[in-house]
Amino acid sequence: MDREKFLLDKFKCKGESPHFIKVSRWKALPCLMAEMGLKVGVEIGTEQGRFADCLLRKIPDLDLTVVDCWEPYEGYRENMGDHITEYEKRARERLEGRCKIIKAYSMDAVREFEDESLDFVYIDGNHNFINCANDISEWSKKVKVGGLIMGHDYTHNNVGYERTDVDYVVDAWTKAHDIKTWFVTSEGDRCPSYFWVQK
Repeated sequence: MDREKFLLDKFKCKGESPHFIKVSRWKALPCLMAEMGLKVGVEIGTEQGRFADCLLRKIPDLDLTVVDCWEPYEGYRENMGDHITEYEKRARERLEGRCKIIKAYSMDAVREFEDESLDFVYIDGNHNFINCANDISEWSKKVKVGGLIMGHDYTHNNVGYERTDVDYVVDAWTKAHDIKTWFVTSEGDRCPSYFWVQK
C-alpha cells in the first residue's frame, strides 16, 4: 500500500501541508492505523497506558512496545513524583501481558531496536524542544520506509511542570527534511496528533 497516497485520497487533501484531517486520536486514528496495516510499533511516553490500551483494542494482532521512564527529572514534572508512581501502576495494570513494557529513558530504549524494524512510532514523551527533536531524529530511523512517524501534542505551551514545543519542532523538522506531505488531526482532541509517511 502507498500509505501517503491512501491518506491524501481518503481525506481529499489539497494544497500545502500540514493537511488538517478530521480524525480523533481516541476513535478514528487507531482505526485508520489498522486500515493501513500497521502491525509493529512503539509508543514513547505511555504515562497511564490509556492510548496504548486504545491501540491494542482497535488494531488486531498489534505487536506494541511502550516506553516510559516514569520518573520526574530536572525540567520535567519535578514535583509530580507521587502522581508519576501512580501513573506507572495504572499503566502496568492496563498493559501487563498485552504488550512489551520498557521502563527507560527514550534515548536509552531506542538502542534496543533495529533500524527500519517498525511500522510506526508514536512520540508522546518529554515535549520540550531538545527532547522532542531527539525523539523524532532517533526513533524515525527505526521506522521502515512506508511506515509512519507519529506524535502527540502538536502545540506550544508552558504549563509550569512541563514545556511543550512540539509544533516548533515538527514545523522545523518537516521543513529541514523537505517533508512535503504531512498531517495533523483536527477533531476531538485539544492537543492534536501529527504524522507523516517515512520515505
